[in-house]
Amino acid sequence: MENIKILDCTLRDGGYINDWDFDSFNMNRIIRALDEAYIDIIECGYLNESAKGKEKTIVNSIEDLENRIKEFSISKDYVMMINYGEYDFNNLPNVTSKSKIRGVRIAFKKNQLNNIFNDIDVLITKGYKVFIQPMVTLSYTDMEILQLISECNKLDIYALYIVDSFGAMHTYDIKRFAYLFNHNLRKDINIGFHAHNNLQLAYTNALEIISMFNNRSIIIDSSIFGMGRGAGNLPTELITEYLNKNYCKEYQIGPILDIIDKYINRIYANKYWGYSISYYISGECNCHPNYSTYLVNKNTLSVKNILEILRDLPENKKEEFDKEYIEKLYIEFNSKNISNYTDLIEFKKDIVSKDIYILASGKSAREGAEKIIKDKNKIVISLNYVPQFISADYCFFSNQKRYEEYKEKTKNDNIFDDRNKFIFTSNIIFIEREATVVSYNELLGEYEDAKDNSVIMLLNLLIKLNINNVFICGLDGYTGNGNYIEKDMDFNFKANEINRRNIAILEQIQKLRQNIEMYFITESIYDQ
Repeated sequence: MENIKILDCTLRDGGYINDWDFDSFNMNRIIRALDEAYIDIIECGYLNESAKGKEKTIVNSIEDLENRIKEFSISKDYVMMINYGEYDFNNLPNVTSKSKIRGVRIAFKKNQLNNIFNDIDVLITKGYKVFIQPMVTLSYTDMEILQLISECNKLDIYALYIVDSFGAMHTYDIKRFAYLFNHNLRKDINIGFHAHNNLQLAYTNALEIISMFNNRSIIIDSSIFGMGRGAGNLPTELITEYLNKNYCKEYQIGPILDIIDKYINRIYANKYWGYSISYYISGECNCHPNYSTYLVNKNTLSVKNILEILRDLPENKKEEFDKEYIEKLYIEFNSKNISNYTDLIEFKKDIVSKDIYILASGKSAREGAEKIIKDKNKIVISLNYVPQFISADYCFFSNQKRYEEYKEKTKNDNIFDDRNKFIFTSNIIFIEREATVVSYNELLGEYEDAKDNSVIMLLNLLIKLNINNVFICGLDGYTGNGNYIEKDMDFNFKANEINRRNIAILEQIQKLRQNIEMYFITESIYDQ
């Protein structure tokens, strides 16, 4: 069916994975593969006035992209994308008979809607095919969609898109927008669909779109191997195979599979994209994926907690990631009021005249325990776990996720036993009997990547109680090779995140040493 076109956006949306680091050789390999596969429209990259560096597919001049694709035929439809506000349309050259890039995709935020149409007319006058891409289309009401369509009907644009920016659309959402577009958009304007795969519905939703438009032209965006930000995009090789089998299209799948094998797989091995719990949460809450990734990477909240925070995001904050704002929400969520603040006097009496050992959960903890056992005048405080190889006098929990994992391991409702007393920071949700509760907010550290690290919070508590010295065991430091004494305690951190956390904890410990003496009885990267 001639009314269905595929637009491959690997070189643009895929660039979120590798920082648009497609050199000329590999850029041309991708375009050649797509050309040989008979893909209808090829997106060559981003145009951004602030772009720097060579051999990338995010550039600051259209001439850069034109030069890099000069070996290819001008009969093919090549396009580029501009995020509205990142490039002055007046600086674009007029389209000529020698131009290769003849289409411009304009992505814009909802709050920019009222400003774009005069500028779009500049592109049309210069001879470009204009694709209108309202990001996070799901955030528009029916009336707002109709207003958008009404403005587009006044212009000679090429396509208007349904954009599922956060992969949050379900079939009923697709049907809603499809009906509005089909019945109100001028028939000579293409309807486009751009999907993300946060809920694993990109393929299903694309098929729904295709089935609903038998009598008008549509464009389906895809990328090779689904390469794209976060959970990725609709895979080009899957949608083209479906169209071949069901709509008598004649796309060649071989060249696409070949470039996956020769090039894309190498990127995938080093910079994974695809489904994850973070991207599921982003899709479920229809918010920027960096919000859910940020909270998941804290490794302190349960999924239920994260959903609770993100479902309350105001609409004007969902579309663009605001790191300071989500950190503020995170701290507020954990800084709950304490209604029954257990007096710390007894705790201080218990520990003040003894050797205090903080027992972290690093691999060296078991080795250090052998030294601790020999001390007859000791108090052992474990961090976010209940050790089985030594009796802890107190178990300090500041991490909700760790506490819930501990509860799951117990086989009866009464999780306390006679050996242990529990200290909870006030962010921990618990319904069990007696425990000492201390203020989460008052124990926070100063450095972002170590702010609510458990050892920092416990050290701050001991300083508040005027404890002068402490022994530390099992605080090995984060590495890439299993950090914990128990396998099921491991968190998956990326290399740059490991480095940031280690630096922040080290700097905070060095600062706290001005107020409390610390003696490491096992090897630690923080003992400097």
